[in-house]
Amino acid sequence: MTKKILVLTVYVVVFSVLWGCQEGQWILPPTSGSEDDTFPEFLVGTWKPDKSRWVLTFEPDGHISKMRHSVGMEFDVAEGGLVEQWRNNAEAIYVLGSCEAQYNPETRELSVTVVIEHCIINFPDGSIEGNFHDYLTGRVLEDGMTWNATWTSTGEIIGGGLSSSAPKQLTFTKVD
Repeated sequence: MTKKILVLTVYVVVFSVLWGCQEGQWILPPTSGSEDDTFPEFLVGTWKPDKSRWVLTFEPDGHISKMRHSVGMEFDVAEGGLVEQWRNNAEAIYVLGSCEAQYNPETRELSVTVVIEHCIINFPDGSIEGNFHDYLTGRVLEDGMTWNATWTSTGEIIGGGLSSSAPKQLTFTKVD
């Protein structure tokens, strides 16, 4: 565990030096469209969808504190990244970019953006690098427990080009 933290720290420092420190970009303002700019209490908690591995936990100030990406990585957002050990001596390193949630009370629209700024997967015989940008946007129903979101995802594999997925409809339910 200590080795993972050390490796992650080294990668974050290297990426910060190479691409510049992006202070304040990890989590952007959580709300829009409200006079007092507060995040609604009914959105606070953990949300899971019906057809995906996503899990998002919103805090009272609107920040995303924890999440599980659709691919399966589980992040404590404040840590800014993750190192995973895989079978066959493979290792994956993910560095988070912006993770933001915005809610518009007039339209009841919740929008979430999750950026994995850089990922590298090291295999015994090579590696691949890239990034992901995920967008979840849709209306929260009047029950305050259901969020119908459209999920779109784009990514880039360095040396392999861009990819994007067709939009998918997900129904999130508040579970906690």
